[in-house]
Amino acid sequence: MKISKWGLVLGLGALLTVGRVMAFGDFEGQVDMKMTHKGSDKSNSIQYLVKGSKLRMQMEGAESKYKVGSIMDMKKHQVITIMDDKKMYMVTDIHPEKFTGPKKDHHFSIKKTGHSETILGYSCQEWDYSSDDSSGKMWFAKGIGNWWGNAMASQSDKLPSDQKAMVKTMLSEKLFPMKYQFNDKAGNPTAMMEVTNIEKKSLSSSLFEVPAGYKKMDMPSFGGDGSGKKPSKEDIMKMIQQYKH
Repeated sequence: MKISKWGLVLGLGALLTVGRVMAFGDFEGQVDMKMTHKGSDKSNSIQYLVKGSKLRMQMEGAESKYKVGSIMDMKKHQVITIMDDKKMYMVTDIHPEKFTGPKKDHHFSIKKTGHSETILGYSCQEWDYSSDDSSGKMWFAKGIGNWWGNAMASQSDKLPSDQKAMVKTMLSEKLFPMKYQFNDKAGNPTAMMEVTNIEKKSLSSSLFEVPAGYKKMDMPSFGGDGSGKKPSKEDIMKMIQQYKH
């Protein structure tokens, strides 16, 4: 399993029915996660804010060397990436209707181990997963909504088959990952992502809007609109010039 896909994507009472992802569900509040890597004392932090059909993610690298912010709007089927340093934003379409699960399973399997662990007051069941490409452990809880699985499914065109199979399991069982461990090919742990804080609370709608005065950055589609058309050299240069201003 590729760590960057789970960590950055983004990776919502919602159900998966007839290949379509429904609304985010009834969870509203804040969830904080931390990723650590074996052999390093540094970590990356991710904050999620969830309200209605919108999800906001803020990611900060070790020692605050980089920050990434985005807003996912499931009603409009869009992800808005916000660049505070440039006071700009860009909009990317997502396609939750395309999620149908994996076409190839890559010998993917996931099963309960029978062990459990309490994390932040939530009872979590331990699951083992494996495929041709990856293996690890997941600690799943219920009662925190299905927004994580739906956010991942809405970007399923960017996910490899084993991760699609994982998402399908999460959606069908209404599970939320409180902790997950990534292993190398030999089965040795290499990284861990863990929830460090959960707060169910009312959030202001302004948190899910582009700040006033920010300029929209036009992005070539890179074929993401389903046309298969690739951006021209002129499209890419225009995008670079916008970012420089």
